[in-house]
Amino acid sequence: MLFKIKGEKLKELRGSRSLSEISEISGKQFSDVALMKWESGAMHPKEDNIRALLKIFDCKLEDIAEPFELAMSK
Repeated sequence: MLFKIKGEKLKELRGSRSLSEISEISGKQFSDVALMKWESGAMHPKEDNIRALLKIFDCKLEDIAEPFELAMSK
């Protein structure tokens, strides 16, 4: 199953912390620019980055993502 990240929820969980601060907490696993793109919906994180976000924000996948299905053409 595919998941679509809820950018606004990431931004909400980040709170008053800066993008750079979250990047530092991740051990520079991802950049502040990547986080900004995830929050805006311009890009979606890879699975290992999603795991890092869950750990950083101490949340469940359902808190930051929703199921997504690809439309299949016939």
